[in-house]
Amino acid sequence: LWEEVRDRYGAPSGEVLRLFAFASLRLRAEALGLTQIDLAGGALHLRFGEAGGLAPAALVARVQSSPGASLSPQGVLRLPLPAVDDPIEALEELLALLEDDARGAASPAL
Repeated sequence: LWEEVRDRYGAPSGEVLRLFAFASLRLRAEALGLTQIDLAGGALHLRFGEAGGLAPAALVARVQSSPGASLSPQGVLRLPLPAVDDPIEALEELLALLEDDARGAASPAL
């Protein structure tokens, strides 16, 4: 889709680039089993669906290794925002951490 838009309309504007970045983040979040992401109180609140993409042990380990993080019984992971100016960039960083956690949980221990 990206190539088609670029070929048809030329170099995309900043708004279009941001839209593609947001769409990419949404796909990555869905692959992790996230159903909702909110920004509130200087933290990202990530709600996992019933069939979450992360093992419970990986979520607990993420909370234990992230100062100020918490996990509610309803499946909401609260992670303080990293020191970045853009919440989209912060979400990018946090999704990358969770993707690493999911890969690590899927790999057998040696």
